Amino acid sequence: MMTSMTSDKRLQARRHLEQVVAFYANGNWDLKKYAMGQTRDVSTKGVCIRTNRDHMPEPDSLLILMLIPENQASAFHSDTVIRIKGRVVWTDRKTRCFGVCFT
Repeated sequence: MMTSMTSDKRLQARRHLEQVVAFYANGNWDLKKYAMGQTRDVSTKGVCIRTNRDHMPEPDSLLILMLIPENQASAFHSDTVIRIKGRVVWTDRKTRCFGVCFT
């Protein structure tokens, strides 16, 4: 479900979106090394992701994001999974959130 969000600090409007996402380092795909998270909000330029893991990607890391539909049984072998390249621009270890700018 998407709803409008406003912020004086943002150039692009953010929309609330809760979507399961898998992510891994660009060029280092390994089924054993991916991490799972959930989007919190999204804009035309980027996305905020919350992860359950203590390990966070470092700022400037390149990632591949895989948005996984709710009814999807196999996330890694599907034409309905959306793959997006991005760069980590900020992290917040306290909330386990990080921001990704689409590339």
